[in-house]
Amino acid sequence: MSFRRMGLTVVALAAAGALAAGPIHAQGMTTELGVKGGVNFADFGGDDATGVESRTRFVGGAYAGFGLSDLITIQPEVLFSMKGAESNDPSDPGEVKLDYIEIPVLFRVNVPVPNSPVRPHVFVGPAVSFETGCTLVVGGLEEDCESGSTKTTDFGAVFGGGVDFLVGGARVGLDVRYNLGLRSLDNSTSPDDVKNRVLSIMGSIGLGLNR
Repeated sequence: MSFRRMGLTVVALAAAGALAAGPIHAQGMTTELGVKGGVNFADFGGDDATGVESRTRFVGGAYAGFGLSDLITIQPEVLFSMKGAESNDPSDPGEVKLDYIEIPVLFRVNVPVPNSPVRPHVFVGPAVSFETGCTLVVGGLEEDCESGSTKTTDFGAVFGGGVDFLVGGARVGLDVRYNLGLRSLDNSTSPDDVKNRVLSIMGSIGLGLNR
């Protein structure tokens, strides 16, 4: 089984598990759909990731929240995420542009604040990303990455926290997260240890379907 197919299978099973768990807690279950967007501060990590600095680009997409109780929510997301890194050598400028469709499945713990429309939360979960574009910028000139030079599927661990505000019938949120890439991007026979590292800040707005 390919890594791409395996990643899709893991995500599908996780989402199915979240849906299946809902009826067990149906009395307190809420379902929410929303959109989110913000900024990535993307970089490379790993033993061979030297001479690079962060690249600031867009991240955004949609999410669904399946509340298993007032405290616990399973939150799958589908995001377009721009990653990569820039050279930190002024005499040798360059950039690696990597674009992904990213699918995190987050386990979110909501922190109750009595008599307040504000609700903090923390979350953690896996993410699988599918590369949609890879471009190198050298000397101001752009060119596509050599075919097969990077792995087209990446896996990461996502963790972070945020705060939600109830505004009318909507939930407006802000979260900060870190995506720790777990797989080297280099697809050569003797790969360098270079992994995605991304700090993201995103705002969101969601509507509950049932409460």
